[in-house]
Amino acid sequence: MVPGTIWFYKDAGENAETKNEIKELFAESTEVFITPKPEKLMSQILSIATKPGDLVLDSFAGTGTTGAVAHKMGRRWIMVELG
Repeated sequence: MVPGTIWFYKDAGENAETKNEIKELFAESTEVFITPKPEKLMSQILSIATKPGDLVLDSFAGTGTTGAVAHKMGRRWIMVELG
Protein backbone atom coordinates (compact mmCIF):
# COMPACT_ATOMS: atom_id res chain seq x y z
CA MET A 1 0.00 0.00 0.00
CA VAL A 2 1.45 3.35 -1.01
CA PRO A 3 0.64 5.97 1.65
CA GLY A 4 -0.68 9.41 0.75
CA THR A 5 1.19 12.47 1.89
CA ILE A 6 -1.73 14.16 3.66
CA TRP A 7 -3.93 12.60 6.32
CA PHE A 8 -7.01 14.60 7.12
CA TYR A 9 -8.79 14.71 10.49
CA LYS A 10 -11.47 12.23 9.39
CA ASP A 11 -8.73 9.68 8.65
CA ALA A 12 -6.23 10.34 11.42
CA GLY A 13 -8.15 12.00 14.28
CA GLU A 14 -6.80 14.82 16.41
CA ASN A 15 -5.14 15.28 19.81
CA ALA A 16 -8.01 17.31 21.32
CA GLU A 17 -10.54 14.54 20.64
CA THR A 18 -8.25 11.94 22.17
CA LYS A 19 -7.54 14.13 25.20
CA ASN A 20 -11.29 14.37 25.87
CA GLU A 21 -11.63 10.58 25.62
CA ILE A 22 -8.90 10.16 28.24
CA LYS A 23 -10.59 12.70 30.52
CA GLU A 24 -13.80 10.63 30.33
CA LEU A 25 -11.95 7.42 31.18
CA PHE A 26 -9.99 8.91 34.07
CA ALA A 27 -12.36 11.60 35.37
CA GLU A 28 -10.95 11.54 38.89
CA SER A 29 -7.40 12.23 37.71
CA THR A 30 -6.30 15.87 37.53
CA GLU A 31 -3.36 15.15 35.24
CA VAL A 32 -4.07 14.39 31.60
CA PHE A 33 -1.52 13.65 28.91
CA ILE A 34 -0.95 16.86 26.93
CA THR A 35 -0.70 15.35 23.43
CA PRO A 36 -2.06 11.80 23.28
CA LYS A 37 -1.91 10.08 19.90
CA PRO A 38 -5.29 9.40 18.25
CA GLU A 39 -6.10 5.73 17.72
CA LYS A 40 -7.08 6.53 14.12
CA LEU A 41 -3.57 7.88 13.49
CA MET A 42 -1.86 4.86 15.04
CA SER A 43 -4.13 2.54 13.06
CA GLN A 44 -3.13 4.29 9.83
CA ILE A 45 0.58 4.03 10.66
CA LEU A 46 0.44 0.40 11.77
CA SER A 47 -1.60 -0.67 8.74
CA ILE A 48 1.10 0.76 6.46
CA ALA A 49 4.16 -0.38 8.43
CA THR A 50 3.10 -3.79 9.81
CA LYS A 51 1.02 -6.87 9.18
CA PRO A 52 -0.85 -9.12 11.65
CA GLY A 53 1.56 -10.99 13.90
CA ASP A 54 4.35 -8.40 13.60
CA LEU A 55 5.98 -7.02 16.73
CA VAL A 56 5.41 -3.31 17.50
CA LEU A 57 7.70 -1.48 19.94
CA ASP A 58 6.69 1.75 21.67
CA SER A 59 9.64 2.80 23.82
CA PHE A 60 7.81 5.89 25.14
CA ALA A 61 4.46 4.26 25.96
CA GLY A 62 2.80 7.19 27.73
CA THR A 63 -0.95 6.58 27.50
CA GLY A 64 -0.52 3.18 25.82
CA THR A 65 -2.31 4.07 22.60
CA THR A 66 0.20 2.29 20.36
CA GLY A 67 -0.04 -0.96 22.31
CA ALA A 68 -3.84 -0.78 22.47
CA VAL A 69 -4.16 -0.26 18.71
CA ALA A 70 -1.52 -2.90 17.91
CA HIS A 71 -3.43 -5.38 20.07
CA LYS A 72 -6.75 -4.57 18.37
CA MET A 73 -5.09 -5.04 14.96
CA GLY A 74 -3.62 -8.46 15.81
CA ARG A 75 -0.03 -7.29 16.25
CA ARG A 76 2.20 -8.33 19.13
CA TRP A 77 3.51 -5.38 21.12
CA ILE A 78 6.07 -4.21 23.66
CA MET A 79 5.63 -0.96 25.54
CA VAL A 80 8.22 0.69 27.80
CA GLU A 81 7.57 3.64 30.11
CA LEU A 82 10.44 4.96 32.17
CA GLY A 83 8.45 7.67 34.01
